[in-house]
Amino acid sequence: MNNFYIYKTKRRVIAFMVLFLVLSGIQAEAKKALLIGIEEYPHFSKLHGPVQDVNNMEQFITSFWGYKESDVRKLINSDATRNGILRELTQWLVESNDEEVLFYYSGHGWYQKDTSGDEQDGNDETIAPYDTRLSEGILYNMISDDEIAAVAKRLQGRKAVFIFDSCHSGTISRGLRIQKNKNNKSVTKSLDPFSSNKHRSNGITKNLLEIHRKEGAFLEGSSRVIVWSAVASSQKAFTDIETNSGSVFTNRFIVGAQGGKADFNNDGIVSNSEQLTFLRQESKAFCTRNQKECELGLTPMLEISKELYGQSIAAHQSPQAGVQESDVQENSLTENVSSVLAEGNKAEIQLTIREGTHIRLGETVTIECRSSRSGYLILLDINAAGEMIQVFPNQYGNPGLADNYVAANTSVVIPGKNWGFVIEANPPLGKSTLIAILTEDRIELTGILNAHKDLNVINAPALYLSDVVSRLQSVWTGDDVNRAVRWSKAVIDYFIEP
Repeated sequence: MNNFYIYKTKRRVIAFMVLFLVLSGIQAEAKKALLIGIEEYPHFSKLHGPVQDVNNMEQFITSFWGYKESDVRKLINSDATRNGILRELTQWLVESNDEEVLFYYSGHGWYQKDTSGDEQDGNDETIAPYDTRLSEGILYNMISDDEIAAVAKRLQGRKAVFIFDSCHSGTISRGLRIQKNKNNKSVTKSLDPFSSNKHRSNGITKNLLEIHRKEGAFLEGSSRVIVWSAVASSQKAFTDIETNSGSVFTNRFIVGAQGGKADFNNDGIVSNSEQLTFLRQESKAFCTRNQKECELGLTPMLEISKELYGQSIAAHQSPQAGVQESDVQENSLTENVSSVLAEGNKAEIQLTIREGTHIRLGETVTIECRSSRSGYLILLDINAAGEMIQVFPNQYGNPGLADNYVAANTSVVIPGKNWGFVIEANPPLGKSTLIAILTEDRIELTGILNAHKDLNVINAPALYLSDVVSRLQSVWTGDDVNRAVRWSKAVIDYFIEP
C-alpha cells in the first residue's frame, strides 16, 4: 500500500511538471518524420496497401506520438526514388538537428551483394525505391542496410525510430511465387525479380539459407535507436489480405499502441516488450488463418537496447536533470515487471506457496511449481524493497535439476529434501512477488543463471531482467521456419506480516 501511494504521488508530480512546462510556454521537443510508401512500381509487381500505411502512420504519430503535421514529410510512389529517399534522409532528418526522428518504410524489400564484408550470408538487405530496375541480371537503385545504417550513425545522440514494413530479404532461395490478389497486385513485399529464371543465378544458395535465417534485423538498435521490422530474416511481409486495407504489420502496430490492445497489464502504458509480444501474437494468428500464403512464418522483430524493453513505446524521454539513466531503468524494471515480461501462461504454470500468501515474519515456506509443458524453469523473488533473488536454479538444488530442465506435469518443490537450506520470511514487511518463467526452447541463459545461483540479492536486478528478456524476445531459428521463442510466465503476490 505504501509503494502504491508513493507511485501515485510520483505520477501527480510528473503531471504537475508537464502542466507547468506547458503553461510556461516551453516548446515541445522538436521532431521530424519521413514516411515512405510505394505500391505503383513501374518495373515490378505492384502492391496494395503501402499508401494507406503511410496515411495511417501519419495519423497515428500526429495524434499519439506528438508529431505536428509540419513535422511529417511523405514520399509516395514516384516521389520515392532512390535519390529522393536519400536526399530526404539527409536534408529532412539528419540536417534538421531535431532531437527525435522517425523513418517509416512500406514497400518491397530484397537483397544485393554485400560490399562491406559485414554480412555472414554475403548479401546486404535492401529496400526497393520506386525506380528500382533490373538490367542483365543486376538490380539497380536499391538502398542497402549499410546506407541506412550510415544515416543512423549520423543521428548519434538523438532519439531515432526506424520502422520497416517490408520483407527481410524476402523469399530468397525458396523460389516461391509472388501471391497476387484479385486486382493482380502482389500481397507480399518480396521483389523476387528472378522467379522466372530456372537457374536463379542471382539467388542465395540453399547452403547459405541457415546462415541468413540467423541474421538480425535490418539495422542494429541501441539506447537511442529503436528498429521495428515486420518480419524476421527470410520471411515475407504481407499486405492485409483480410481487410484489403494497409499491411498486416502496420495495422497491428497502430492498434497495439494507439488502441491499447498491447497493454497486457492494463497500466495505461504500452511498453516495447508488450508491443512486440502483441505483434507476434497477432502475426502468428494471421498465419494460422492464412497458412498457404504464410508458409515461412511471420515474426516481427525489435532491435533495441535491452534496458528499454520495459519503457513505453511512445515515450523515449531522457532522464530528468540529476537523475542517472541507470536509476530510471532500475525503477522501471523492478516496479513494472509485468511490462517487461509481457507474456501469458500457455504452459499452464502452477505456482504456489504451500503455507499460503500471508506469511508471518520468521515462518519457513515451501514453494511448488509445475506446468503442463516441459521446459527450462527460472524462479525469481522480488521483495517489498525491490530486491531480487534467483530462487531457482540454485547451487543447493537437486543435481538432477542442475540445468533447470523440468519435465511436464512434474512438480519442483523448493527447497527439496536434503537441499541444505530453508526459505524464511524476513523483512521487509509488505507485498512481495514470485515469478516463474518457463522456456520451452533452450535459449542461451546459462551464463546469467550461473552467476546468480548463490541465493543472494542480485545487485543489478534491472540488468538481470534485461538480459533475460532480451533472450526471451529473440527469434528462434532451431525449427524449419523462424519464429518467436516459446515461453510462459506465472506471477503470484504474497505478503510478509508481523
